[in-house]
Amino acid sequence: MTTPQELVEHALATSTSNQCIAIARASTAANLRWANNTLTTNGVMQGAGLTVIAFHDRPEGVAAASVSGSATTREQVAALVESADAAAALADPAEDANPLVDGRVSDDWENPPAETSIRVFDTFAPELGEVFGRSQDRVHYGFVSHDVVTTYVGSSTGLRLRHEQPSGYYGWTGKSSDLSRSAWVGGQALDFDAVSATALDDELVRRLRWAERRIDLQPGRHDTILPPTSVADLMIYAYWSAGARVAHEGQSVFSSRSGGTRVGEQVARDGVRLLSDPTHPGIEAAPFVIASSSGNTSSVFDNGLPLAATDWIAD
Repeated sequence: MTTPQELVEHALATSTSNQCIAIARASTAANLRWANNTLTTNGVMQGAGLTVIAFHDRPEGVAAASVSGSATTREQVAALVESADAAAALADPAEDANPLVDGRVSDDWENPPAETSIRVFDTFAPELGEVFGRSQDRVHYGFVSHDVVTTYVGSSTGLRLRHEQPSGYYGWTGKSSDLSRSAWVGGQALDFDAVSATALDDELVRRLRWAERRIDLQPGRHDTILPPTSVADLMIYAYWSAGARVAHEGQSVFSSRSGGTRVGEQVARDGVRLLSDPTHPGIEAAPFVIASSSGNTSSVFDNGLPLAATDWIAD
């Protein structure tokens, strides 16, 4: 079987463009799903994909084109490379053109892809069955999912980087038996050893009890207390919406009414800090840029650029 590293090397060797980047991803995902207090599906899936980014030098600038697809053989890689080369030759010069990141090699570049399995739920699954058995007055719907994606980034500058990214999610809805009340809990976990089905059910019971008390309010503005997970969702959206270009062009909440951006303006109370950090314990991410295409907040020219803790809102 052809390894992801061999697919990357074959793409770089096959490309006829001036420069090339190849990004190979190998993934496995395991999940459990349930409805009406019964397990409905479970299993493990595998995937493999490749992105080829070709760069074509022109007198007026560098053009770039990106093509992605499923690829597990050299023939499939060659087809993707041919498409990327042809598209780059016809593309307009890229607005985000910059020199590619100089080559450096990860110590684990030669390692095979990491994998997950259904055994990741060995602790969670028996507890889930116990919850179903004791839930006479409520109905459960939900899922748990765990996946591991190993990414290999190679470029014609000599870049050879590898990253393993485990991710886990759970979402659980509980309803009263008459379906008049509903509650939800959810979150993320790098593994499920510390995720307790019993504890999640206890939280659902607590939230369902909240709904036993009903108060009718007149239409209007009312203060609402959000749980931490809801606040986190809003902060994620604020982060995703913080692209500098759309702000500078007056197209986002971070645009200044007088023109430009709101950088330097106070948008939150003192002490509020919103940051990204690829090394933060429990939510580690790739310590370098992985960009299959250019957009408002990323550039294919930055592939391999080292990442560190960065403040987006500070006081």
